[in-house]
Amino acid sequence: MKNTAWVALAALMLSIGFGGTAAGESARVTIYYVLNTENQFHLVPVEATVREAEFTPEKALRLLLDGPPAGSSLRTLIPAGTRLVGCELANGILTVNLGEEIMSANVGSSGEALIIESLARTAGQFPGVEALRILVGGEPAESLAGHVDITGPIPIPRYRDTWWWFKGFPDTAGHWAEGEITALYAAGVLSGFPEGDFRPEDRVTRAQFVKMLIGARRLMAGAGGGGDGGGQAPSVGLFSDVASDAWYRPFLDRAVADGIVVPSDYGGVFGAGKAITRREAAMMLVRARGLESAAAEKRGAALPYTDTDSQPDWAKGYLAVALEQGLMMGDPGGSFRPHGPLTRAEACAVICRLAGLGGPNVFVLDPVQSSTVTGRVLVTGVARVFEATVCARVKQDGRVVAEGCTMATEGAPGWGFFGCMLELPSAAGNLSVEALTYSAKDGSEQDVVSRSVRFVP
Repeated sequence: MKNTAWVALAALMLSIGFGGTAAGESARVTIYYVLNTENQFHLVPVEATVREAEFTPEKALRLLLDGPPAGSSLRTLIPAGTRLVGCELANGILTVNLGEEIMSANVGSSGEALIIESLARTAGQFPGVEALRILVGGEPAESLAGHVDITGPIPIPRYRDTWWWFKGFPDTAGHWAEGEITALYAAGVLSGFPEGDFRPEDRVTRAQFVKMLIGARRLMAGAGGGGDGGGQAPSVGLFSDVASDAWYRPFLDRAVADGIVVPSDYGGVFGAGKAITRREAAMMLVRARGLESAAAEKRGAALPYTDTDSQPDWAKGYLAVALEQGLMMGDPGGSFRPHGPLTRAEACAVICRLAGLGGPNVFVLDPVQSSTVTGRVLVTGVARVFEATVCARVKQDGRVVAEGCTMATEGAPGWGFFGCMLELPSAAGNLSVEALTYSAKDGSEQDVVSRSVRFVP
């Protein structure tokens, strides 16, 4: 029974264009873009939909040179405007002639290596391509940025190189918040410690929480109180203990400007290194969603917790809204612990809820809710899914107008990054973009995460 279900699921993947040219009028090519976390650059595969006749190295390389859609979580290190003059396959070597714009790449040795790796892997997926030769302006070049020798044919890598492969923190594997932590790490919202770990059970400080909260605003534009604020406030003059060169000052300035942090709550002393309390975190989350007036209306609200009766009425309003919005809940035993510390893992969980990233098995980073897309839509995120298979589709007026599947960089029980780029219809209008998985047991849809976007051709 299980094998029958898996065969049916595999057939479904093929029917919506997963891999090769099995979809009839459309095909899938893999483009290797760059994901920039706070710690380093990573190379990640993105499955792109093209017409079957365009299943060629030229098309794949042009998509790579064009880069991902603007405003997405991904980028390319290849200079903007770099032209593909031509490419030719002979004796297993694909000769790629790039415009001289490629020589303006301002990268170090690892960045140059990623550019070459992205070119080689994107071109090397096609039959008969065993090596890559790079020309610049029709002539051989010693290097692209002065660090990596490209004078000879570059063998196509057929294995996963761990130095650029995206992966989460070693000490969060199997943790209940591994998905949320990995999602925010992929989004560039957080980083670990110099030793390479994350320490999910450590307390999160006020400064750390404000940084994470402001960093996540890009992921929640248009999702009710999202956006990037619109100004700065001089926190140095408002808090006596905030130095002008404090690492967290730009984030605190924005939080004050956006009304997320209210200086009068702190009596002029921010206490950046102090552990943030659960009540304080709830207040910031409610303000970040633009619901401070709703909290005022719920002053003194009855709460379903065993330890909040002594809280002041104004605080009960914030806690009530946080619960109502699904931002923060109590413990299984019925307590909220309003004065208890928030852990780093808990901070990731509540910020993912604030940004509406999804879960529990799929978190979506792109596209942002209520954003405007043109030409193609890029669907990215992290997932924990059987066989690492994640699908994406676009609906217009309830009708599916584009769909495809991709493979996350890791399969369950681990968390991997996924990316799928779909061609959009020609008519402008409102679209629903969904990421989802299919059950290996019966082929049913599950883990559906949806975004509403506006399409402009």
